Amino acid sequence: MACLRCLFVTIDEFSVLPKSRASQLHSIPSHASMRKTEHGLMFKKDGQRDVNFDWTEWGDTGSHWMRLIIPYPKTGGPGGSFTIIGSYTPIGLNLSAVFFWRCRRVQGWQRNAWRFLYRNRLEARHWVVLEQDRVMLESMEPDANQREHLHEHDVGLPRLRKIMQSLAQLQLQQFQ
Repeated sequence: MACLRCLFVTIDEFSVLPKSRASQLHSIPSHASMRKTEHGLMFKKDGQRDVNFDWTEWGDTGSHWMRLIIPYPKTGGPGGSFTIIGSYTPIGLNLSAVFFWRCRRVQGWQRNAWRFLYRNRLEARHWVVLEQDRVMLESMEPDANQREHLHEHDVGLPRLRKIMQSLAQLQLQQFQ
């Protein structure tokens, strides 16, 4: 995987934002930091809040998952921020099952309004993003990480790789 954010960020995600806000996303410095959480690690953009996705959390609660929150403007419908939780399960050497749960805290008539808006305006855009991600992941070479160029906002990737390598080594030791 070239970077953590490649699973979630494409220009299509910005299309729900007003033009003035979408243009601000490209002028924000991408200084990043990482901190431990109760279940894993959080990677965040320093000095940025409620602009686009400001952080991604990786967690291990018996299953590995990633979570991010996309702050939606009022024009994005009722309910405030939009949460995406992703989980990836290897099935074979070159095959994985990928799951994304999309969540927004709404109830009553606002839930109905949000479901209508999502199904009629936003769902197709999200499927475009997911399809881009699928194509990218399927076309990656097994050793792609040997030629990647990480940026400051990719600070969590080497740490996450070390964690995953340690977990894999523990599993191998259990079978020996």
